[in-house]
Amino acid sequence: MKTKLNVTKIILISLAAILILCFFLYCSKSVEMKQLDCIAVDEQTGHIAIAYYTTAAKVDVFDSKGNLMFSKVYDTPGKGIHDMLWKDGQLYFKMGKNTVLVDSEGNIVANDPNIEFPIIWFDDWEKDGGSYKKYINGVEYRYDKANFFEYFANPVDRIYINDGESEKCIWDSAY
Repeated sequence: MKTKLNVTKIILISLAAILILCFFLYCSKSVEMKQLDCIAVDEQTGHIAIAYYTTAAKVDVFDSKGNLMFSKVYDTPGKGIHDMLWKDGQLYFKMGKNTVLVDSEGNIVANDPNIEFPIIWFDDWEKDGGSYKKYINGVEYRYDKANFFEYFANPVDRIYINDGESEKCIWDSAY
């Protein structure tokens, strides 16, 4: 009876140790990645803006062919860019508590415009397994999120543009 209790104890302690090790591995891999804040696609032009956080908030904007239009770091101490929206061909986003409008080079041109953002950026995207997809003018925009088990190997979130003839990866979370 005592041996059976000892074996059960050893198994439980081993399982707890494995779970703790998995948690720390997951956390360490997550810290090494760029952290996606949000994505916004312009319904008119097909431009896509990607906001993410490394050691600072950064926004990359691409045209519908996947060509980089601008990449800009914004000074938002300890905060990312969590809301983003294209309206009338212009990009708006929230930096901390301020809502800003940026020009075609990423420079802030106005503060606090009265803009309402979607509750969650992927609300109007189609969920397909581990991917989110959006279609505009025959172009597919796809965000592939690494699943939990990939964090034990090489976790990479990616964003693609597919115009039907070719597919281009425009962003990935690995450094």
